Amino acid sequence: MTFGLAVVLILALLLGACSSSPVAVDISAAGSRSTPVALTGTATTGPPTTPPTAASITAVPTALPVTTPPTPVPPTPAPTRAPNPLAELVQPLAPAALASELKQPRPPTRSVVALSIPAIGVSSAPVVPVGVNADDLSFEVPPASDVGWYEHGPQPGALTGSAVLAAHIAFNGEDGVFRHLDDVEAGDRILVTWSDGSTGSFTAGATETYDKSALPDSLWAEDGDPQLVLITCGGAFNRSRSSYESNVVVVAT
Repeated sequence: MTFGLAVVLILALLLGACSSSPVAVDISAAGSRSTPVALTGTATTGPPTTPPTAASITAVPTALPVTTPPTPVPPTPAPTRAPNPLAELVQPLAPAALASELKQPRPPTRSVVALSIPAIGVSSAPVVPVGVNADDLSFEVPPASDVGWYEHGPQPGALTGSAVLAAHIAFNGEDGVFRHLDDVEAGDRILVTWSDGSTGSFTAGATETYDKSALPDSLWAEDGDPQLVLITCGGAFNRSRSSYESNVVVVAT
């Protein structure tokens, strides 16, 4: 081995000791002076690179921009209206007849107090206000000597609607005021007297008989043309019920 080849081998050994990659030494022509020796491989002169770990990375949070919420705009208040002086009168809604009376009111001190029907001998029969019976909602009827005015509807002389007057045909063995109501004929006069002493005259129309369950709704109308309705019992007498099966009705205008 020549001196030059020895030097090359020593250098190769030294380089291989310092490198992490093997160094290939081509000595295929080591016996020839004129053939150069080729060294292959990559030498690493610095420390090996180690990938960073999660622990070695410190995240720096990015500051979010501070936003100021918009100032709420108060709603525009609805325009106010002046109080309605009729508010108390329409809560709850009044019957149509009452609404008509509000436009053209009756004298507040006048009420019907007596009824006369000269054709059947009724003279100044007392009239009293009545309602309905709570147990069966039937029309209340006063004693045999009186006439009942249905106070939940218009009263006689109202500008609109039906004023209803009812009386017995008989009660407790005594003839009632309307004992002969079915004898009233069209054209007969019916007179009412009010508490102020004034009187009003109505003219009877035809006398009709209805089954008690079939009275026309028009007899209880709270609006429309004014009329006076007289009602009593009539028709066949049901002894098992001790009552008549029908109603006799006279409508006067």
